[in-house]
Amino acid sequence: MTIEQQDITQDFYSGNSKNILITVTDPNGIKDLTGCEVVFVMFQENKTDRVILRKTSNNPQEIDLTDATLGKMTIFLKSYDTLSIYGTFRYQVNVTDTSGETETVTTGKINIIRSYAARYRKNNIACYLSGQ
Repeated sequence: MTIEQQDITQDFYSGNSKNILITVTDPNGIKDLTGCEVVFVMFQENKTDRVILRKTSNNPQEIDLTDATLGKMTIFLKSYDTLSIYGTFRYQVNVTDTSGETETVTTGKINIIRSYAARYRKNNIACYLSGQ
């Protein structure tokens, strides 16, 4: 069962990181994600079918099944993922279960606001301002 129009409405600037928390349900309640593969894609909204970003649970640094038995996952958008993109995008999250059945579980929009202060860093390092 797909849950549509789950738009991410919080301010989100290019070059910033964001964790997307999702709980997957089915008609019987919470869906057990044990052994499932999850794929997240973000694509241009103007229907060009150009995929901007793809993440998979095969890499737990991209998508972590934080509590698979309770249907919980975290999708990690890193600063280097969003550094050079801005605008309104669509996203989809698909789950493939252990029997090979695939279902789109959620879709929505993400609006990324252009940031003029962003700079590329593969790893984020804490920095502090000093002064008087």
